[in-house]
Amino acid sequence: MQKTCTKMLVATITCVVLSPFTQAVEPLASSPLQPSHDPTQPMVTMTFISPVQDGSRRVTPEVAIYADGRVAVTSDARSSRTTTSQIPLEQWRSVQHQLFVKNRLLDFETSTMDDQIYELRQQRRRPAPDRNADVTVITVHGTNVDHEIRCHALGLTATQLPDLPCVQHVYACQECLQNIVKVVRAGGYEQVEQTLSTVNEKLERQLPGTNPLSSQDLNLVDARPDGTKYLQFSRLPGSTGTNGTLSGLRPQDRFLMVSVYERPGRPLEISIIGDTAAQ
Repeated sequence: MQKTCTKMLVATITCVVLSPFTQAVEPLASSPLQPSHDPTQPMVTMTFISPVQDGSRRVTPEVAIYADGRVAVTSDARSSRTTTSQIPLEQWRSVQHQLFVKNRLLDFETSTMDDQIYELRQQRRRPAPDRNADVTVITVHGTNVDHEIRCHALGLTATQLPDLPCVQHVYACQECLQNIVKVVRAGGYEQVEQTLSTVNEKLERQLPGTNPLSSQDLNLVDARPDGTKYLQFSRLPGSTGTNGTLSGLRPQDRFLMVSVYERPGRPLEISIIGDTAAQ
């Protein structure tokens, strides 16, 4: 019988409400999670913890999502300050589907996953990650469940073991949540959609037939105090493991990279690199 993965992954997903609910709190029909109506309790959180970190110091979650789609993310990778935003309803439903239905986050247990990771590394003579590598911690809170899963060096482990389903599914959840962090740091969903409107017009002119970019393709954000921002959207050729799990968030058939430089009061500077063939 196949075990459920759990051990070396430390990821925490938690959804919390920052203030009175801003949109309806509706359970996803296909999800096993029943959201809490407590506006102060995140439903999903993800935190990165250093193994050598002082355990007495409170670690701010990289992202905390509430049941109504309100979200708080750390302002940047070096700060514990948070920025708040709102995930649009349809996008929030899509995120829940990715976490709880497509990638079955609630099915995996840390201890079982750690055992599977250890055994497969031994069989394939893969090196263990550096002991100082971060642990991903994802926590989920609802009226019917409290769940936490952890994994040490999740990204490296997913690369080492592309055919271990539990690791690939949890890594996909991490990628999904990190995309939310990037969108909020870029100014929020409404701002990113405004930017994409201009970007996709140029993309269609330069590479006719290419599918429009979306906020899910955002993979790099550098926001400066003076208001300038550098955004990078990309689609990379993805690979499929033996179990059919894709080793990437949004793998595509062709390479595409779009860089956007935003400066207050200036037109967007857009650079596009990609296949000329239609996708």
